[in-house]
Amino acid sequence: MYLTSINTSNNQPLSDSEIVAEMVTMVIAGVDTTSITMTWLLIFYLLYPEVYNKVREEIRSNFPDKNAKITLHNSREKLPYFIATVYETLRLRGSVGGLLFRETSKDGLDICGYNIPSDNEVGIFISGCHYDPELWENPDSFNPERFLGPEGEHLKKEIIEFSTGVRICPGKK
Repeated sequence: MYLTSINTSNNQPLSDSEIVAEMVTMVIAGVDTTSITMTWLLIFYLLYPEVYNKVREEIRSNFPDKNAKITLHNSREKLPYFIATVYETLRLRGSVGGLLFRETSKDGLDICGYNIPSDNEVGIFISGCHYDPELWENPDSFNPERFLGPEGEHLKKEIIEFSTGVRICPGKK
């Protein structure tokens, strides 16, 4: 990282303190968000033992050899219910909360008949999107099944894990 660190705004190398700040951000973004999500996932498994039992059975039936290495490559397609529980956890208890801001384009932005001029920040409340009853049936309930099948694939695109656009998540896949 150090050898390739250039400040794109002035084409100068980043200072040591800027590099440290970037590295801290990467560690926190990679560790903190994952640990929060995993903690909530375990809490949901404790609260919903029938969900935990389905996940356990799915893993055992697809990977009967307890000594075999399970990798992301060989597991993602085989564990749709487990993946659904992760998405439902991200929906209900996302690791990043609050508002997600973006700046309007040079042409401004029209939202629901209102014009927001250029160079203004617009924020969306992430949890509000994940609890919208127009999009989510029974939005307050923990229901991993909503992420299964063709409709589930569509709903996965509605989850805002950490951000949107180019900043969505470096570790997504």
